[in-house]
Amino acid sequence: MLITFTGRKSGKVFATPVNYVREGDDITVFSYRHRAWWRNLRGGAPVTLRVKGQDLKAVGESIEDKNAVAAGLLAYLRKMPHYAKYFQVTIDPNGQPNPEEVARAAQNRVMIRFRLARAWRCSQNSNEAQTAQDFPKIILGSTKQDEKELGSKDILYRLGLFTLFLTCGLSIFVPSIFMTEDIKTIYKIAIPILFLLSAVLLHRNKHLEKYFQVFYAFFMASLVSALEHIVVGAIWPKYKEGILPSAVDGIVFQKLLSTLLVAIPIVLLTKISGKEMASIYLRKGKLRLGLVIGLATFLIFLLTSVPAATVLFGARGQNLTSENLISWAPWVAAFVLSNGLREELWFRGLFLKKYESFLGVDTSNFLQAIIFSLAHLGSQYTPFLLIFLVITFFLGLAFGAVIQKTDSLMGSILFHAGTDIPAVLGYFSSI
Repeated sequence: MLITFTGRKSGKVFATPVNYVREGDDITVFSYRHRAWWRNLRGGAPVTLRVKGQDLKAVGESIEDKNAVAAGLLAYLRKMPHYAKYFQVTIDPNGQPNPEEVARAAQNRVMIRFRLARAWRCSQNSNEAQTAQDFPKIILGSTKQDEKELGSKDILYRLGLFTLFLTCGLSIFVPSIFMTEDIKTIYKIAIPILFLLSAVLLHRNKHLEKYFQVFYAFFMASLVSALEHIVVGAIWPKYKEGILPSAVDGIVFQKLLSTLLVAIPIVLLTKISGKEMASIYLRKGKLRLGLVIGLATFLIFLLTSVPAATVLFGARGQNLTSENLISWAPWVAAFVLSNGLREELWFRGLFLKKYESFLGVDTSNFLQAIIFSLAHLGSQYTPFLLIFLVITFFLGLAFGAVIQKTDSLMGSILFHAGTDIPAVLGYFSSI
């Protein structure tokens, strides 16, 4: 079906193709929340539907309440169980959809109701027009009991997944900080093996296959962590102790190598899994918006980098001369841009979309920010570790929000690069 509608802000006419189900004069469509087209139908809007070669006038309205969407989807799949696979929902032998999986599917979807013009006029004239909130119950037959049952089970389901994903994410970055060198190497080799085995087992189980991509992402993240530890540690032995090289060029070359060891395997393994680069946000997305946000924040942090380096990272003021700053500029730029790519891809690009399909947009962003912050527990370049971790957590939230808003890593890489400038200046000034 092709939907033609008018943009609320632009006044332009748009058309978008969708899958649909029709019951009499009512047509139901489900769409992902991150898509923009359905927002033009909030509160009801006239549309033209191209259905089987006919142009039909209708009124469309979006249903965004997650409980209402879940209840509508539950009733919908009871009637149309053959569509369950598209929502990654399993159907039991009695033909009942799994309510936890339905609730999960509803987290990142909206339901759009289209009522053909003649039915809409009839309901208006008889004072029987229904609200978007009532639609799932009236058209699809769901009940308040369905909504209540889904709500309580959804909370427990999402809490369990949040805890599991948090534990897995932290296991990659945090425990090794407190280990001795020999144990750390063994641990970093063992973790990707365990995650790979888990991913393979999940992939082979039709009921658990939906978790495969998340655990495959944990495998990729832990694998590049091991590669970085082994390869960089072989070139700079003190790296394994958290000690950086003692020269500016050495620090930058080490960071460039680390970035390559993280980015190349993630890209290759993503392709091997059959996923597009868009699944890890390596795409243009909303490029103009990303560049505006990224360049603006980069400039702000650049202009405030010297005082921030002095306060937060103990930079030696006598070394932050204009002559040094100019000579360091290309090295600083290379370091912060490469590290921006490395960490944005590693912590957010690799995971956000995977988390979102289970936890929703906001909870996924919150989860990655916790992991990102605690991964910096071993930082030795600031005397104010607790304050630094808090700042890192909120920056992680901001980076994730930029990615979700722009559907690309570009803006967050520039944003992240800007925030690294004070830390780099602090370290360079101490050499």
